[in-house]
Amino acid sequence: LYKMSGQAGGHEGSFLFEEDKIYKRSKAPEIEFYDYIAATKDTEPLIGELSQIAPTYYGSVDREGNRYICIENLTQGFLHPCVMDVKLGRVTWTDTKSPEKQES
Repeated sequence: LYKMSGQAGGHEGSFLFEEDKIYKRSKAPEIEFYDYIAATKDTEPLIGELSQIAPTYYGSVDREGNRYICIENLTQGFLHPCVMDVKLGRVTWTDTKSPEKQES
């Protein structure tokens, strides 16, 4: 396993790489989302379509005291890949966050 170099933003140490797989440090909602896609892609038509463009999900693991999802490394084979993480929507917090956090 190796860590990413040249990261421009985000939380340092959130990704670990292993050949054709990426381990992304994740919390329960993201893990549940990937588990749901994996469990329903063959029975839910829209989820099936989504699974065709999402990286292959290999499950979640505990590493270095953190929980990670293991997904396909779509950048493998590129010499200098550039990745942009885009958030859709207006709300980037949950109802459990403090008003101060919601305002920041």
